[in-house]
Amino acid sequence: MVRDINVYLEPNSNGTFMYYPGHLIKGTVEYPLDHVANIHCFSVTVVGKAQVNWSKDESTSHRSGDTITIERYTVNCWGEEFFVEEETYLMGLKKGPLITLQPGIYRFNFSCQLPHNLPSSLSTRLGDISYYVESNIDHENSYKICFGHTPFDIVRYDDLSLYPELRLPLKFEEVKSFCFIFCTGSLIMTVIMPCTGLAIGQSVPIKICYLNKSNVDVKQTTVNLKRLILYTCHHPKTETKKDSDIIMSVVAEGVNGRASKDVDTILDIPTNLICSNDKFCKLINISYSIDIEAELGGCHINPKINIPVTIGHLPARPHP
Repeated sequence: MVRDINVYLEPNSNGTFMYYPGHLIKGTVEYPLDHVANIHCFSVTVVGKAQVNWSKDESTSHRSGDTITIERYTVNCWGEEFFVEEETYLMGLKKGPLITLQPGIYRFNFSCQLPHNLPSSLSTRLGDISYYVESNIDHENSYKICFGHTPFDIVRYDDLSLYPELRLPLKFEEVKSFCFIFCTGSLIMTVIMPCTGLAIGQSVPIKICYLNKSNVDVKQTTVNLKRLILYTCHHPKTETKKDSDIIMSVVAEGVNGRASKDVDTILDIPTNLICSNDKFCKLINISYSIDIEAELGGCHINPKINIPVTIGHLPARPHP
């Protein structure tokens, strides 16, 4: 029988097992046998996939005469999406003639060209994107055994400057009118950013221009970097679930009533963020926005501006 099957991956140039889309992944598979075995083939499969899973409580009612019975049950919602599933035969072929192996240790080298459109590895509350190498043996009785997974990570280094729409400067305006018994004027809040393609570790300048024609003071300005994760399952039916959180906040100045002011602030993008991946994965969609809120005094509703942004590893260079 097979005692253990070991897969040894070659590290990248940095000495880690973190690879990039489009690169060639290489490794060695070691098959130790302690007795004579008849097999059809040995193979390894390089797998990359996204999977989501959550449960929800549902109920149905049944009427029998004047009696209504409520049945409660749990539904498991799940989905799976494959990005790569490349099998390499190291010895023999699927459904090929039997090969008799004597006891010993068999070693094989393998390689796999990774696709260019792979999303980065990640793990979230309701799903993950994972990559691994799996070894397989097809025995003489036509059954296949899959052995332990050897994981590796994928990191995308997209140049956001390749997307012209992310290089354009942004100017967004929000007008807030104040009316009590009579109108007291309006607050005009304008947000200016150099571009919407941002990189982890980047310091992003944000200008908030206030023209306050009302008597209401803006106590302070809050700038939030917000993350939204949209999960999509396809079983037992297609539906979605959302997670959102505030990654970081910056508090800046406000403006008095009947005054104008330009407020400049810096938003430092954390270096440990998962990059936006809406172009590469259908089941786990990670997106970001910068939310600017003018916090008012009294019982007024705060005006807000929401700016969708894309976060990657290489920032978009502002359009000249």
